[in-house]
Amino acid sequence: MRLPIAALGFAVGVLAPLAAVATPAREVHACSLVGFSYALLPFAVESSSTIAVGRLVSAKPDVITLEVEEGLKGARAGERLTVNNATLGLGLGCQVYLEPNGKGFALPEGARVLAFLETNELGGPAKLRSALYGYGIFTLDGEYIRDGRPPGASFGRVREAVRNLAREPVDLNIETVGPCNPDLDLRNDANLRRNVRMSQVIAVGSYRSVGDGIAELDV
Repeated sequence: MRLPIAALGFAVGVLAPLAAVATPAREVHACSLVGFSYALLPFAVESSSTIAVGRLVSAKPDVITLEVEEGLKGARAGERLTVNNATLGLGLGCQVYLEPNGKGFALPEGARVLAFLETNELGGPAKLRSALYGYGIFTLDGEYIRDGRPPGASFGRVREAVRNLAREPVDLNIETVGPCNPDLDLRNDANLRRNVRMSQVIAVGSYRSVGDGIAELDV
């Protein structure tokens, strides 16, 4: 697989947490999506104002209610959170927008879900909307997260990872945290841990410049 990346002098891509369907050669986009993975959790925790487990009820075209069973960040058990229920689109520049023609009822009424949410800036009565570029609400099937790809991720493991990350948050904007090029000394456990958590794509391969500030990494 060949990944065009910005030529930063080291081959660790700090990207949004989801990857496009693999092809022999592809360009990495910051908002390409393929479902749930453990690798998305640092980004998901930091970019979501609210993380909760609960059931979706009282669906309307533009709003649905999440009855919180367990709050993992910014919510408490027993709360009722209003969530944008309109169909969301994703632009080429990763901008989330409302689909035209008033499409609604996008979320599964009655489902028990793990919801990564952020403030709803798209209009309508809901206070929150799905985070992760509009793909942040995952159906729970017993103790597993269902995203259409077997086997499902263990919710128990995800819950513990979310709690750990929420207790020790990471600022994903590396330009405001220390030097622009962080220390990559692999013998330093603290730096290694930070860089692994900050990076959503980590690969080994041949790295070469192709000009205009772009390099290619053959994985």
